[in-house]
Amino acid sequence: MRKKSRCSMADIAAVLHVSPSTVSRALRSDPSISFAVTEKVLAEARRQGYVFLNRKNLVIVLPDSSMSNYDFCMMDAICRQCNISGLSWEIVNYRNLPVIQERLIHGIISLDYRNLRSSPLVGILNLPLVAVNDSPNVEVHSISSDADDGIRQALRHLKKLGHRKIIYLYSVNRKNYCSANRLEAFSRTGGEMDLVCRHFPIMTNARYGDDLAAIVREQMNDGFTAVLAEGETIGIHAGSCLQRNGIRIPEELSLITWDIPGVSEHLSPPMTAIRQDFTALAEAAVNAMSALWRGEEPPLTTKIPYLFFERESTARL
Repeated sequence: MRKKSRCSMADIAAVLHVSPSTVSRALRSDPSISFAVTEKVLAEARRQGYVFLNRKNLVIVLPDSSMSNYDFCMMDAICRQCNISGLSWEIVNYRNLPVIQERLIHGIISLDYRNLRSSPLVGILNLPLVAVNDSPNVEVHSISSDADDGIRQALRHLKKLGHRKIIYLYSVNRKNYCSANRLEAFSRTGGEMDLVCRHFPIMTNARYGDDLAAIVREQMNDGFTAVLAEGETIGIHAGSCLQRNGIRIPEELSLITWDIPGVSEHLSPPMTAIRQDFTALAEAAVNAMSALWRGEEPPLTTKIPYLFFERESTARL
């Protein structure tokens, strides 16, 4: 039973200037209540420390580093899926993991793919754990984007346009599971499709722009006509540096990047891109957690196909 000292639905209603029945329905994810109102009720309930007696409580763990566009998109998708599924949630940075033990928590979804193998999430907190885009292992249920599918879609598109020699750019600093998987998929898939493929690690820093352009120009002199730039940051950096150094896209060089929703389509030129399906990843993660709560064993590894967007940064040879 909820302690009297904790807030009530009436307390939440008073702050938001709505009726207690509206709060009650919002907390049950009743479809008669708009998404915007439900979001406000849940936010106020969390602020006041309301105890959700009939709702499972999830913690979403963020990386112990600066947030990337991927982190924001993935976090937003998981929070939305939790709301759809009638789950309460809170967001915790990796540095603040000790607070998890002070709360009534039923499970953890981790976005901390850079630290998960060595983190206290594994085997210490004794809670159901689902990881998004982390390397699969026997202790963690992993939901990840299908690198082979994304790379294959990009290379298939370039081959259809007549490109046979393709450069792959990736960050010299990114050594996580996703990056390693994508690089391996590029080399393997390019070979299977009879393409000539070369890959280069680059620095995503403005002062290295000339170096990046020099690498690409040298390969263009050797007959390479297209670039696949891995990751959201690399894609923006590569497109900017190449054009600033006089390489015309797509007239001289076709470019495919990782998509940043709301940004990539507004660049000049709009970027042909592949995007992780954040909604599908979030749905699979929450479904896997629900299966664990029911005592079932979902697959240790679930792969989600990429989305592909054809825009103006690629052209036929």
